[in-house]
Amino acid sequence: MRRLRQLLTRDDGSATLEIVIWAVPITLFLILMAAGFRMTSTMQSVDSAAAAAARAASLENDTTSATASAQSIASDQLTLDNVDCVSLDIAVDARGINAPLGQTGTITANITCAVSLSNATLIGLPGTKDVTASATVPYDAFKERN
Repeated sequence: MRRLRQLLTRDDGSATLEIVIWAVPITLFLILMAAGFRMTSTMQSVDSAAAAAARAASLENDTTSATASAQSIASDQLTLDNVDCVSLDIAVDARGINAPLGQTGTITANITCAVSLSNATLIGLPGTKDVTASATVPYDAFKERN
């Protein structure tokens, strides 16, 4: 009886078993943290690109060059930040450039970037996520207009 009790209450190897059991949830938690970090970083990059695009557009004197400048800057900013968009939509509202002299206009840049979750999260999730950002800047009330 005593021998049976000793066999049933032994804890040899229990620490190893506990490590094996806890390894899977801890690994999954770390992978999800990394995925969340990557998505947050992508969102910040798109937001930064929208701000840069709106600022670049506000430095131009006509809507055509403002739109072209904003699209170029936004695309370059996303490339520098290593954001790989499956589809990229950059919309610029530069009507504020046509505001009468003495009135402040506004310029808005909207960016929508469809990010592949397999690239963004590093763990091969299927599908895409649309990341959108918008930025509005004032257009100088006394800047020369064409």
